[in-house]
Amino acid sequence: LRVLKSPPNVLARLLEGVLILRRMPVGETTTMLVKGVHLLVPSWKQIVEGSQQGDFVAQLFDFDKNGLTDEDAELLYPLNAESVKVAEIRKACGALSGLATWTRAMLAYADALKGVQRELELKAQ
Repeated sequence: LRVLKSPPNVLARLLEGVLILRRMPVGETTTMLVKGVHLLVPSWKQIVEGSQQGDFVAQLFDFDKNGLTDEDAELLYPLNAESVKVAEIRKACGALSGLATWTRAMLAYADALKGVQRELELKAQ
């Protein structure tokens, strides 16, 4: 990551999503127009700093998926959209395709957990 001065936007957005999930600062973002859609362009400097922590991978393994919130899902919606396909990320940097799958799995888990919690609340009434 350190050698990329201007990474593909899809990689920057993916890694920004990981920082959001880890409750790390994401820095200043800008927007750019791609195929008629405004996309956020994350702060690459902040992404590189956040991903260079020695325990980056260990923290992913220990991630508290039960702590995901609706706000997390809202902030990460662009990563879960059809416009960001794992194949596109694999093409840009194959090593990060697993991270894309992990990020989407965390969002799917949060969505399923919310449904289960609603069901439990209804049964409790």
